[in-house]
Amino acid sequence: MRSGEVFVSTTRAARNMAYQEMTPEVGKIDVVAELVGQDIMGKPLSAPLTSYKVRNYLYELMRLTVQDRPC
Repeated sequence: MRSGEVFVSTTRAARNMAYQEMTPEVGKIDVVAELVGQDIMGKPLSAPLTSYKVRNYLYELMRLTVQDRPC
């Protein structure tokens, strides 16, 4: 992202953010890592804009039924 954050999202969501000028170069995304939901399930993630604070982390509980499909 523009200010150096790393977001966990689908490729499609990242592409949409890139076209909303949330990345340094419009329309370009840099993939840091490719994961499946089970890789980060139960891991503490920082979510600074959330109103839910549990020791400054939220624990990822992925919906295993969500799929990233091309439109």
